[in-house]
Amino acid sequence: MNRPYQHTSFQHRVCRRRRQVSQVVEPKNTLPPMYEYLDKQVHVQLKNGGGHVSGTLIGFDILQNICLANAVDQGQKRVSVSGLLGEIFIRGNTVHSIELLK
Repeated sequence: MNRPYQHTSFQHRVCRRRRQVSQVVEPKNTLPPMYEYLDKQVHVQLKNGGGHVSGTLIGFDILQNICLANAVDQGQKRVSVSGLLGEIFIRGNTVHSIELLK
C-alpha cells in the first residue's frame, strides 16, 4: 500500500528540524550594556526635538522605557525650578540616545 501521507516520516522531519535549530542557536551569556548604566548619571537625547534630559538611571525594561531620578531638563538656558524634574519616566519610543556621563 502506498499512502500519500505517512505520519512517522512527518514526525521524523519535524524532530530533525528541531535538533538542527537547537544546535545553531547559542545562549547569550552577556548582559545588555544598559546594566552598566544603572545607578549612574546619564544624558538622554529625545526624538523629534524633544530636548535633552540628564539624571541617574534607576530602571529600564526591554522596550527601553527608562526611569531617571534627580532629572534635570538640559533644554533650559539656566537651571531654575522649572528645569528640575525630579523622578521621571520616559517611554522608549521617544528615546534617541543614552550617553553615560563621567
